[in-house]
Amino acid sequence: MDRAEQMEQTENCIAFTEGKIFEFLDFDNDGFVSVGDLNIFPKNLIRDGKIEDGKRLSALYKELYVRICRGAGYPAEQASLTKEDWIRGKLVIKNTEWLQREFMPGIVDIYFSTVDLNQDGRIGLREWEHFYRSRGIEDKAFCVRTFQQMDTNGDGVISPDEFKNVFAQMGKGNNNYSFLYARK
Repeated sequence: MDRAEQMEQTENCIAFTEGKIFEFLDFDNDGFVSVGDLNIFPKNLIRDGKIEDGKRLSALYKELYVRICRGAGYPAEQASLTKEDWIRGKLVIKNTEWLQREFMPGIVDIYFSTVDLNQDGRIGLREWEHFYRSRGIEDKAFCVRTFQQMDTNGDGVISPDEFKNVFAQMGKGNNNYSFLYARK
C-alpha cells in the first residue's frame, strides 16, 4: 500500500469514528450537533458536584466546536453542524497541536475521572455500567462487551493507561474502538 492509500485509509477510519462520536454527542437526536448538545455532559458534571471538571470540559468542547466550524468552512457562531460538517471539520483539525496536546489529554482525564465513581484510579464493571446507563443505554450485554474490550489485559478493571490507550488509538484513526460511541 502506498502513502496516498494509507492516508486515505486513515481518513476513512477517522471519518467512521467521528461519525460515531457525532451520534454520541447528538443528545437530542435531531441530526445536528450544537454547542447546546456539547454542554449537556459538562452541565451534568457540574450538577453532580464536579464543578471544575464541568467547567474545564465545557471550555474544551467550546474550543473544539469553534475549530471544527472553522475547519468545515463556517463561522465560529454556526448554530449547529450536520454529521458531514462535523467529519469535514474534524478531518481538517485532526493533526493540530491543540487537539493532540490539549484537547485529547484533557478530555480523557475528565472522562476517566467521571466514570471512576469511587476515585480509586480504576474503573470496575459496575462503574462502567453506570456510565452507560447515564447515557440511556441499558443493554447489560453491550456494557459487559465494551468493558471487556477496554480491559485489554483482562484483569477485571480498566486502568488509566488502558483508557488513555484506547483514546490515543482512536485519535490515530483506529476505528476498532468506535464501539464506545454506540447508542445501543
